[in-house]
Amino acid sequence: MHDFVSRRRPPAGLIYMLGALGGVVGIVAAFQQEITHLSALAMLTAGPIEELCKPLVLIVMLDKRPWWIKRRWEVILMAMLAAGLFATLENLLYLKVAIANPSVKLIWFRWTVCTGLHLTCSAIAAAGIAQQWQRMVTGGERFRLGRAFALYYLVAAGIHAGYNGVVWVLESSDTLVW
Repeated sequence: MHDFVSRRRPPAGLIYMLGALGGVVGIVAAFQQEITHLSALAMLTAGPIEELCKPLVLIVMLDKRPWWIKRRWEVILMAMLAAGLFATLENLLYLKVAIANPSVKLIWFRWTVCTGLHLTCSAIAAAGIAQQWQRMVTGGERFRLGRAFALYYLVAAGIHAGYNGVVWVLESSDTLVW
């Protein structure tokens, strides 16, 4: 173990709130991308962009202040907090701003299926980040995302892009009607 694991850190709640801010970064990136590129391609690239942006604050934290994280599960918790904040903001933007009079079915779908998707994909990507953090702690390396994150990220981004593609096709063919 590195000596940084024994260093003092700010209160855990503050650290977790900082990690959750990744959700705000993800929302800004996702909506900027979706607003400027309204197309099928945008629907397929939105997920991978979101999965890269949601953990950005966590990644910077691990690079600049690695001693703030004491346990591997904290990495996954912070990524899921960011995903939860992201999903909440995205749902509110869609259901209160973008869509006039959303149906009960759409409201239910967004708060269950879409939120679950964001939490699941972020947990998958975070598993790769946590693996790299563990290597840093036990191997004395500086934090690097590396191949483990790339593999987990590709799985999460692929699931998210696949989901977006299926929903887009179903909506476009009027099979999924809100």
